Amino acid sequence: MMGRMSEENKHKPGRIQVRRIGRRNILSILFLGTAGQIAWSVENSWFNTFVFDRITTDPTPVAWMVAVSAITATITTIIMGIRSDRISGKWGRRKPFIVFGYILWGVITAIYPMVEWIQSIGSAIVIVIVIDAIMTFFGSTANDAAYNAWLTDIGHSSNRNRIQSINNMTVYVAAITSLVVAGVIIDIFGYFVFFYILGGVVTITGVIAMFLIESIPVEK
Repeated sequence: MMGRMSEENKHKPGRIQVRRIGRRNILSILFLGTAGQIAWSVENSWFNTFVFDRITTDPTPVAWMVAVSAITATITTIIMGIRSDRISGKWGRRKPFIVFGYILWGVITAIYPMVEWIQSIGSAIVIVIVIDAIMTFFGSTANDAAYNAWLTDIGHSSNRNRIQSINNMTVYVAAITSLVVAGVIIDIFGYFVFFYILGGVVTITGVIAMFLIESIPVEK
């Protein structure tokens, strides 16, 4: 009797059927969301500290770096977001931007501390601003433009709140990691090892996404 009632209720008009997110999509959100948020948190917290500790105590370069990064992020997100809407291929719209964006994002992040080797402070300041802008370009392409658009693509009115809940969870994980774990690694091993680890994590995440994100060709 109870089984029959459950079946009847299941097929009642107006009952919302929740679409499954899928295991691969959940894993993709956890990997990409966490790695991306950690990278952004580190840029906001530790890039400035690195400049103060290793290059100059003058706050002006940091102000320029923040301004250039903000402008780069805004322009990149708009342009690459539009671009990812218009491409077509066997990998679909978002996957190429996410995969290669994360890989290059990690590579540039690992290169960042090498600026310390430049003897001229003026040249080091210019290079550090340029590298930060390049890193922001790849980060905004992969995360802000493509990844966030991909979250919308895989979502449905019945499961979008669950997708956002999983994604928001990665923000808190990243905040704890960047504030606690990052400081410990820098104190023990230094900036070079720290940025190598961070860059490696982001790059490996891009490689994982290559196999984890389902390739859905765009219908022409």
